[in-house]
This record gives sequence, structure tokens and C-alpha cells, in this order.
Amino acid sequence: MTPAYVLKSFELGADGVLIATCHVDDCHYVTGAKRAADVHDTAAQLITMLGIEPGRLKLGWFNAQQVAHFRNEVEGFITQIRGLGPSSRAVIPSSTGRSTPS
Repeated sequence: MTPAYVLKSFELGADGVLIATCHVDDCHYVTGAKRAADVHDTAAQLITMLGIEPGRLKLGWFNAQQVAHFRNEVEGFITQIRGLGPSSRAVIPSSTGRSTPS
């Protein structure tokens, strides 16, 4: 996962992006959760500079036993995104050099 994937998601028309990761103390890959937090922080700065509302990006910390927590966080994020409405798909130019339609 890199900030480029987050930006590409918005370029392709995503209204929001949830980066879901394990808790730092439970991360099987040791540094994966820290890396996800770094990606989130960098992507948050970039989307803000591009005029995309920061509320369209969320970092969530979960483990396999937190099914209800995961569901609640996803549903809450969906509600938040719906409240923001559709994102501007013309903020990031497409690879063709043309802006994607709104």
C-alpha cells in the first residue's frame, strides 16, 4: 500500500477510501500497521492539497475478533461519505491528460 493507491482510488472516482489495518501490537508483519499509518498521513496531506475533503479518507485499526467493530466503523464511514456527497472527480487529472467527469 502506498499513497499512490489512495490517489488512484480518488482518480478513478471513489467517494472515500478506508485503509484497514491491524493494531500495531497485533501486526503479523511487525511494521505493516505503522506503514499503513504513514501511508494514511501522507495521503491525507496530498488529498487536502488537491482539494479533496480529508473526511473522505479514514484509517481503521482492527483485528480478526473485532467483526462488530469493523462493521460499525465501515457503516459509520459510509454514512459520513454519503453526508459529504459525491466527490469531485475532476480534481485529479486522468492518465489521458483529461479530467474525469464530475
